Amino acid sequence: MVMCYCKAGDLTSLREVFEASLQAMASNVMSWNTMIDGYCKAGHYEILVLLLPVARHCHVEHDDAQKPEQQMLVMPTTVTMATMVTTCTQIGDFALGQQVHHYIWQFGTKINTMLSNALIGMYFKCRNMNQALDIFTAMLDAPNLFCWKMVIAGLRI
Repeated sequence: MVMCYCKAGDLTSLREVFEASLQAMASNVMSWNTMIDGYCKAGHYEILVLLLPVARHCHVEHDDAQKPEQQMLVMPTTVTMATMVTTCTQIGDFALGQQVHHYIWQFGTKINTMLSNALIGMYFKCRNMNQALDIFTAMLDAPNLFCWKMVIAGLRI
């Protein structure tokens, strides 16, 4: 349902279905990513401000004593975080982008090449060359051609 409302551009129904799924604990990361994508494509970037606190709340450590029905079903992924960082970059809200980056580090979200590229791009665009280069040099995966192009372009700014 979330995907259907997203494609139709019906943000009101999209939000209602998403919130109902959160309350019923039936939401999943695809719902999150679809909702973020739908809102951002429609130019409603405020969804990032609303979802970041929800993402923090949903990030819990699971111990083996918890029953499966008590575990949180929604966990933002590297795709979720990369989408949020990229959107912050596109709208020029670097303070929010830095909050997302702080969340990524605070909760140990795996930083893969896609997320590294999103962060590097954001920091270059907000003219924080040192932070962009720190992320580039700390990449766990080997930088690909796109990473190198981004760094070269960023240093030319």
